[in-house]
Amino acid sequence: MIRVGILKLILTIREVLAVTQVKKRPNNIGLLLIGGVIGLPTGLILSGFFPEGSAMRVVAGIGGIAAPPIALLAYSSKRWSEYVQYVLDQYEATKEQLRHNPSSSQAREVMLKAGRAYYSCMREEGVPTIYDEQAINNDMKAILGT
Repeated sequence: MIRVGILKLILTIREVLAVTQVKKRPNNIGLLLIGGVIGLPTGLILSGFFPEGSAMRVVAGIGGIAAPPIALLAYSSKRWSEYVQYVLDQYEATKEQLRHNPSSSQAREVMLKAGRAYYSCMREEGVPTIYDEQAINNDMKAILGT
């Protein structure tokens, strides 16, 4: 029973260490520029299929230019949400490990790292604030009953 708990803790530590290299939010300006570079030729090609002076030519051109940046932003947002959910799941898993091993200093350290990784995702600068540190500390105290 203890070996299984230790093995789970070791696996959790490895996963958390992989996550603690916190990603920053994607750069939306860069995505817009890339999408614009892709969209400009697309818009020009699409507008060429319609007669000169046609309203559809304008709509197709604008749609062709606007679609790639919007698609890139939507995809990036979805990927970021998945990453934040993954980090949150890791934080919850480390809290559960601490509940099962309250005397383990390793479990406490792993929970701190996972909490910092999670709260870093929630901040624009990618660094947890003092209030985030306090929230992690409060979680730890609630789990340990101190």
